[in-house]
Amino acid sequence: MNTTKYQVLVACIKAQEQEHKKCKSVIKELKAKSNGIKVVNASEPREPKRRGRPSGGPATITKRPYRSHRPGTMPSLSGT
Repeated sequence: MNTTKYQVLVACIKAQEQEHKKCKSVIKELKAKSNGIKVVNASEPREPKRRGRPSGGPATITKRPYRSHRPGTMPSLSGT
């Protein structure tokens, strides 16, 4: 990494004057420039990946463990 802590600090302060969200993207751009990598959509914050089911979905179905209709019998052992 060629970027110094001072460079990152200056970039962060400059970004905070305009908008706080831009701080990370400015640092990302600086890091990418020092690495020689092209920055793709650094100004746009990437939306986080949502884990699990979408909100508003039926929670009871996903949380309920699988049970066969007859208690005490495993579906895989029903043939024997």
